[in-house]
Amino acid sequence: MEPANDIFVSVVTHGEVSLKFALGKIELQGMTPEDLPETPSRADHDTPR
Repeated sequence: MEPANDIFVSVVTHGEVSLKFALGKIELQGMTPEDLPETPSRADHDTPR
């Protein structure tokens, strides 16, 4: 990956999305909040371990 193109996502993001989903404020288009941790891997993004 090129540093100029790196995208960082906070672990808090998943919690925020889960809360908004539970409150009915967002739709995830065929996904559930439980699917979110796997999304970067399925999109072929590098994920730190």
